[in-house]
Amino acid sequence: MSAGPREFRPDWTISPGRILAAVLRHRGIGETEFAELAMLTPRTVRGVLTATVAVDERIAGRIGEALSTGPEIWLNTEQAYRADLARGLTDVNDHLPNP
Repeated sequence: MSAGPREFRPDWTISPGRILAAVLRHRGIGETEFAELAMLTPRTVRGVLTATVAVDERIAGRIGEALSTGPEIWLNTEQAYRADLARGLTDVNDHLPNP
């Protein structure tokens, strides 16, 4: 009899900005273009991408509208990211080049 699947519990966390960078790369959208699409400043977009600006309701709404994802995924990811950091998990951004 085999044990059930093992739960994946990484000792690291990933920011919503890292996820956003991957989505933009996949869609072929640059930072400046995305800032215009999302009606955010380039500085805000850069801050989200580098995890120096937290995704709040306003930013999540703009990202969600620009990407047709809705804001919840961005708010939930931000909340989980901050909670993981508070629990002492390593930020994957500390080990990868900036997006």
